[in-house]
Amino acid sequence: MRCTGMTGASLLLIAASLWTAAIVSAESPRQVPPPKFKSLQLTKTGGFAGVHDVTTLDGQGGWQFSSRARTDPTKGKLSAAQLETLNAAVAAVDWSKLKARYDSSGRGADMFNYEIILTDAEGKTFRSSIRDFETNSLAPKELRALISLIESMVKK
Repeated sequence: MRCTGMTGASLLLIAASLWTAAIVSAESPRQVPPPKFKSLQLTKTGGFAGVHDVTTLDGQGGWQFSSRARTDPTKGKLSAAQLETLNAAVAAVDWSKLKARYDSSGRGADMFNYEIILTDAEGKTFRSSIRDFETNSLAPKELRALISLIESMVKK
């Protein structure tokens, strides 16, 4: 087989360049888009045991979890991929159309109440409360998904 127009050295140079570019892009830190929010707070209260949990996240991925059951708060930082997922979930909620409260049709003393407070990138604050979000079909599915995501991401 004969290669016309390119020498073996030229092919080797091209292959080395592609290999170097692949390594650099694989090792480059993942670019995180600008934050969709300044702060996000989720408070979970109620239940049979009288739970009072507060999860606070900042737009850079830092988080803090405090609970009545613990003396010291737990702190951490989301990975770039988690922060990207969180930003997408925050963007999916139509914050301007949220009701102040979504009550569940169910009854029970052991249900949880969730209050979410978001301060967006421009400094505007949005607040909504949901009773028993997992079964509350009155609350927007995007808001319920965001609450579920926050609870799964933060290590308590």
